[in-house]
Amino acid sequence: MTTQHSTGMSRRRLMTVGAGSAALAGVALSSNFAAAQDAATPAAGGGTASTVALTLDGAMSVVQAAMAKATEIGVPSVVVVVDAAGMPKAMARMDGSPLSSLDLATDKAFTAASFHGPTDQFGPAVSADPATMASILKAPGITLLPGGVPLMAGDVLVGAVGCSGGSGDQDVECANAGAAALGG
Repeated sequence: MTTQHSTGMSRRRLMTVGAGSAALAGVALSSNFAAAQDAATPAAGGGTASTVALTLDGAMSVVQAAMAKATEIGVPSVVVVVDAAGMPKAMARMDGSPLSSLDLATDKAFTAASFHGPTDQFGPAVSADPATMASILKAPGITLLPGGVPLMAGDVLVGAVGCSGGSGDQDVECANAGAAALGG
């Protein structure tokens, strides 16, 4: 099944749901990612499960903290917050930020949410296997660029933040500041 989403803010790529997602889900990146997956998976046998969700207020606090860090270090940035499913929840594009940063920040947030880990650790985790690396990079919305950080409520993934506009280290610094504001 393929869907196309257009926000009017930028072009968005086709998102493929199904076989591609299933193949990506099979990639074990580290014990941290596996532990987060286990914590977010309800026990078998129940018909329903309670979940913890990122609120708009929570997402906005992440955006504000990341933007404050970007202002502090003098890097106009784009900050995107997605929910646990990788869907956009909040976004801000600072004056003077590069136009390409909108897509890059979105991809960083989506990748961090999809794999339950920071994007600066994702590249090294998959680079040892060329087939895995090629497959991962073919998936829409996935990036190996630093600057995507998962948002956690305890051991449960509730979303992710992606920052783009500076160097990789600056983007990570801004994303970590945003994640810290949630306090998870």
